[in-house]
Amino acid sequence: QDYEKQVETLTKKGGQGHSELGENFSVSQMQKTQGQLLALENAVDIKVENFSISAKGNDLFVNASLLIAHGRRYGLVGPNGHGKTTLLRHIASRAFAIPPNIDILCCEQEVVADDTPAVEEVLKADTRRTALLAECKKLEAEQEKGKMAGQDRLKE
Repeated sequence: QDYEKQVETLTKKGGQGHSELGENFSVSQMQKTQGQLLALENAVDIKVENFSISAKGNDLFVNASLLIAHGRRYGLVGPNGHGKTTLLRHIASRAFAIPPNIDILCCEQEVVADDTPAVEEVLKADTRRTALLAECKKLEAEQEKGKMAGQDRLKE
C-alpha cells in the first residue's frame, strides 16, 4: 500500500517528483527519503537516480541515472530529437531534486549552420588558445624579419 502511494505521488500531475515543462513534457523521479534530502543540502555534485522523461507521450529517458560531478566538464551529444535539450531544460528548471546550493544557468545558443567542423568550433571557443596562436604567428613573422627579441617567448 505504501508503494502504491509513492507511485501515485510520483505520477500524478503536480505531485512530488513530477514536473512538466510546458504541456508536452513530463518528468518523474523516485521520491527521496528524509536522510537523502538532508544530505542534499550540502552536496556539491548533481546526482539524479531513476528518473524518466517523456515528450508528447514518447519516452526519452526511462529509469535513467545522471551524475554531474563538481569540477568536471561534460559534453552532451546525440542525434536530434533524442532529449538533450529537454534534459538540460529540466535540470535548469530544477524539475529534479538538485542540491539547493548549486547554481544552474542554462544558456541556449543558436549557431548558424556552415561547413565548419565541430572540433574547429570548440577550439575557437578557447580564447586563451586563440590569443596564444595569434601571438605565436606575430612572433614568427618578426623572427623572419630578423628580429630575435621574441625568440625566448616562442620557445615557451
